Amino acid sequence: MRWKSEMEKSDELPLRYNPTANEAYFNKRPLKVATRAAEIGGLSLNFALGLWWDATQNKIQENQSLRARQLRKLLTVLGPTFVKAGQAVSIRVDLLPPEYLAELKKLQDDVPAFPNDVALRIISEELRSSSPGSTVENTFSEISPSPVAAASLGQVYRARLRDTGEEVAVKVQRPDMLETVALDLQLLRLIAPRIKAAKGLNTDLVGIVDEWGTRFIDELDYRREAKNAMDFLLAMEQQGLQAVTTAEVVFDVTTKRVLTTKWVDGVRLDESSYGDEAKLCGVALNAYLTMLLDTRVLHADPHPGNLLRTTDGRLCILDFGLVTELTEDQTYSIIEYISHLISENYNAVPGDLGRLGFVPVGKEEAMQDAGVVKVLAEAFKRLAQGGGAKAVANAAGRSKGGGVDELGRELQDVSGKYGNLFQIPPYFAYILRAFSVLEGIGLTMDPDYAIAQACYPWLAKRLFTDDSPRVKVALKEMLYGTGAGAGDLEAQSVSPDAATDGLSAEQQLNVKRLRRLSGAFKSFNDSVAPKKAAADGSGAPDALAVTSGADGAPKVQGATQEVLDVLLAPKGSFLQELLVAELARMTDVLARDSITRAFESPLGRATDTIFAQQRDLVAMLGPLRPFLLPVPLPGEIAQWVAPALQRTEQDAATLATRGAWGGQTIEGAVEGFRTPIRRGFYGRVVVAEGAHKSSEIVRLGALVV
Repeated sequence: MRWKSEMEKSDELPLRYNPTANEAYFNKRPLKVATRAAEIGGLSLNFALGLWWDATQNKIQENQSLRARQLRKLLTVLGPTFVKAGQAVSIRVDLLPPEYLAELKKLQDDVPAFPNDVALRIISEELRSSSPGSTVENTFSEISPSPVAAASLGQVYRARLRDTGEEVAVKVQRPDMLETVALDLQLLRLIAPRIKAAKGLNTDLVGIVDEWGTRFIDELDYRREAKNAMDFLLAMEQQGLQAVTTAEVVFDVTTKRVLTTKWVDGVRLDESSYGDEAKLCGVALNAYLTMLLDTRVLHADPHPGNLLRTTDGRLCILDFGLVTELTEDQTYSIIEYISHLISENYNAVPGDLGRLGFVPVGKEEAMQDAGVVKVLAEAFKRLAQGGGAKAVANAAGRSKGGGVDELGRELQDVSGKYGNLFQIPPYFAYILRAFSVLEGIGLTMDPDYAIAQACYPWLAKRLFTDDSPRVKVALKEMLYGTGAGAGDLEAQSVSPDAATDGLSAEQQLNVKRLRRLSGAFKSFNDSVAPKKAAADGSGAPDALAVTSGADGAPKVQGATQEVLDVLLAPKGSFLQELLVAELARMTDVLARDSITRAFESPLGRATDTIFAQQRDLVAMLGPLRPFLLPVPLPGEIAQWVAPALQRTEQDAATLATRGAWGGQTIEGAVEGFRTPIRRGFYGRVVVAEGAHKSSEIVRLGALVV
């Protein structure tokens, strides 16, 4: 009996995802595997035959509602693995007809519940396992007679703690989830290689299944979910995202299969009618970008059932069972990719895709092909314009022999030449899922929603505040154009003394983009700190707006203060270095231009005549000059510095940049910053030496930036 007990124990499924152990477990249960495969195949075939019949009888539109209901019921019957898939596409208005969206939306929190007596039994078992003697009755003074919500893995009850009287949400897991999910994952692993071979894919489908399986099995341990939620709450507080929260965990009443959190009053974001839904969509995107690229732990299940608008106007993100993690190198590669999309530097995107792992081994050289670069640049340009997949498809339908049609032919040519160029790296599968859902939510609010452009506020914040070498290069390229920071990236450093060195005449400060980045940075701070923004009561002021208080002292908008904090931080920043270098370069050009103009005036021409006479005199003295006139004459000095005063092509471009500021002089621009600084804001005195050829002439004085 002891031997049998040990054999049974070794034959159990592991609590963490282990494909080898899972395979060994189900190899001993071939009938169970065959039965499940037949169930999935039979039920799916019935639905597929219905779609085929509709197509042959020209009744697709007529039967759309019927088929949508059948699909929702099919996914529900097939279980949590398939319900998760339905939830992921239930918000994609650009991919599915409205009838399907309406039905699949029910999978978000309205899956059929399992019996109450089973749920209460599981709660009691879990409470006793963590605290002997604990029961539902002595833990809760009241609990709802039926679940208030039911989803793929569990259902939620509304209850009140007996000890504190606090209202809580109690989530209890469905029975036998581990074996159900593990069996579906094993079947997916079996068919993944066949699908890959049949479709000629580069993507490691088995790797994606294993990545999904790891996160999915982890989701079954509610203790992990509790830790993830509290880590998220702490991270959002540290990042200053006051507009984002989650339900606080009650750890004393949380176990592996029961999760208890404080009750959150609110409405689903997609059902809210407070008028701030679009803003909260921006808050959601900023929060997810912060998770993805700052904390590097991403909530990977953002369907609308998990996004609430609280009564105080904040965004509450629920259900942290499904998360994915990134490395530091992956986060910087994604930042560079987003930066290139927003700055419309589409030619750099193929390189980004390679660094992100979307290009399989052996296909790297194809990314250098001019035809491939052109096609990808055009494809990403169209996608970045917004509207999702439906907008691209509509553009294709309107195209007459050009545009998207031409793009399609070029894509076919590239595929014919190189085969399938891309793959989805396993680590990116959950990222794509999360941001696909976020894009879907945005598209429900705005049919022209462009997720790449919606990333601008977060990107501005990161570019302005991160002094890592790769982000410095991204900022430099954003402000000065393609290739502006390439040499810096190779050296893995960006020298403050060379912030604008090595720039061609074409690579001038993009004033419009700098202004847009400043406004986006302010927008980010407005969105994540709504209480501070509301206190201002001034709508959407200029990015550097300063108003007067009752006592005449300057009063800076809440988010404007954040902009000034970055621009004027005593410890300095790369943005400061760029602006100081730009001021030095512009002052250098203006100084030389002023001297040149002075010599072109009537008085200047008269002075030049005198200088010429002085030079003639020096020539007449010949070898006696050192004895008779040991000190250089002004005319000689003017002759020596004349080459440095000549206007170059780059000077002309710099003067044009100055004009883009709206005709402000350097002194006027600096004075605009001095007023708030003198009244008590951060000040920083920077002494910048004149740049380029005339550094021996021009010395910039103390400029307050």
